[in-house]
Amino acid sequence: MSKVISLEQAVSMIPDGATCGIGGFIGSGHPQEFSVGIEESFLKSGHPNNLTIMFSAGIGDGTDKLGLNKLGHEGLLKKNYRWTLGIDSCIAETCI
Repeated sequence: MSKVISLEQAVSMIPDGATCGIGGFIGSGHPQEFSVGIEESFLKSGHPNNLTIMFSAGIGDGTDKLGLNKLGHEGLLKKNYRWTLGIDSCIAETCI
């Protein structure tokens, strides 16, 4: 039995209201396709929603095309805990 699952299967395992730790630093080491998958699922079905995310550095390129800015849709995030501010401005309103 394979331990590999599809992106859609992985995203479907995130319940509404979940808390997720996310890795990466600016444009490096971030699972970009996972952020895209979460965004696409939310826009299509409204789930997952009200997520809390935790990370230590700005993840992305300062646009809405890469990194955590993919999660900057009203209702997708409830709050985020992070160390730095800056290139992920689309999610700044949820910052703790």
